[in-house]
Amino acid sequence: FFFFKQKTAYEILSGLVGSEMCIRDRYNMIKETKFTNFDPIEQAYKELGPDANGNLDATHIKRLIEALGLGTIDKKDLPLLQEVADADHDGVITIEDFKALAQEMAEHKEEEKKPENLSLIHI
Repeated sequence: FFFFKQKTAYEILSGLVGSEMCIRDRYNMIKETKFTNFDPIEQAYKELGPDANGNLDATHIKRLIEALGLGTIDKKDLPLLQEVADADHDGVITIEDFKALAQEMAEHKEEEKKPENLSLIHI
């Protein structure tokens, strides 16, 4: 008889698909891999599972925000999230809307890093 060492999900990470692998695991795997001609925002959009028309809705964005640990969103706030994420206000969240949202979030994060009210103190 041969006995094989059992592997954990993280040891076979690259072979996992669907619900077996969480969004954070996919993000870390993609982040650690060097690609050429790779758009991480476009890949994230695809990972969220757009509908048959290639669009997302607020529940997809809610799931992403919560999976990344950026907070929780109540179901009653989904219409507001839809309005914010739908940059061109056509009723759906397209790849272009998603890229605009990602850009806004990145800019907001950069603004948070800047020190407030730098002033010189004269002694």
